[in-house]
Amino acid sequence: MLDKMDLVINKDLTIPGEQFQFSYVRSAGPGGQNVNKVSSKVMLVWRPTEIGALDADAIERLRQRYPSFWTKEGEFIVKSQLTRDQVKNKQDCLTKLRHIIAVVIVPPKKRIPTKPTLGSIRRRLENKARQSDKKRSRSTKWGEDN
Repeated sequence: MLDKMDLVINKDLTIPGEQFQFSYVRSAGPGGQNVNKVSSKVMLVWRPTEIGALDADAIERLRQRYPSFWTKEGEFIVKSQLTRDQVKNKQDCLTKLRHIIAVVIVPPKKRIPTKPTLGSIRRRLENKARQSDKKRSRSTKWGEDN
């Protein structure tokens, strides 16, 4: 049911559900007697470089920001074992991926360097002069009457 569900990122980007592969393994943590019987941990596998859903810049930002999610084969893996329910963990994987993609598709803003204001320059120099006077007054050479 959630396997073939399209992932809507925003009004311009939707990733078809056929691009995702889900695998299920036994989850760690609490679960009582079912922990050894039920495979509730979900692993979502996605190959963004082969599919072409994202542009090259977004894929590079995805690699830089989430390097531990990538395999050597170029697969992007999202895992969830938040609950004991497989369907809820699958939905959590899709939510995580939606958030991750929404972050990386927005290109970072270019920083425009600004110049310090005259007031900040004046305050910085006054503070430096105060510190210098303070240190000079502690010196034995200047502190004593010679």
